[in-house]
Amino acid sequence: MKRKDRSRTPELLARIFEALVVTATALLIVLAGGILLLHLFGVQTYIVMSGSMEPEIHTGAIALIDTTDRYVTIGDIVAYRMGEGDDEILITHRIMERTEEGFITKGDANESPDDKAVSQDQIVGTCIGSVPKAGYAIDTLGKRGLVGVVLWITSLNILSSLLRDITGRRRYRRKRQNTLTYRRRNTR
Repeated sequence: MKRKDRSRTPELLARIFEALVVTATALLIVLAGGILLLHLFGVQTYIVMSGSMEPEIHTGAIALIDTTDRYVTIGDIVAYRMGEGDDEILITHRIMERTEEGFITKGDANESPDDKAVSQDQIVGTCIGSVPKAGYAIDTLGKRGLVGVVLWITSLNILSSLLRDITGRRRYRRKRQNTLTYRRRNTR
């Protein structure tokens, strides 16, 4: 009886492996689809590099910026461009007031408002939400790392398919052998 249980161990391990690979693949598809869908509706994702907007938006979060909504009001959290060329950075702060020079912004965690007023042309969009800590993972992996994850999951899918074929052949051989043994016994 123990021998029979051991012969099914590879099949069980293959099924567990397949379930894990399918789950990882589904998660990757949902994440990629979600990001693609957001981009189709004008939402860009940016990694938050400082804690100036805590506790509303944490360092290492991914900020979701609606680029279709550039006309803002006091209290909105906006992303705006500061600097030029290679020195250009994106800042995500709250609009505190509107003056003749433009919008006065301030990070929620900062004690004083930003030094320079922000013009309407500098505003990229409004922040509609954030995904805490997700920016750390993306920043660590980088673009090459993300491609590596996709290739790795694709390889695991191929391996899972091969394991399914191998264990399926074993199961087929075992059933066939049992059928032949049964026929031999009954034909004598």
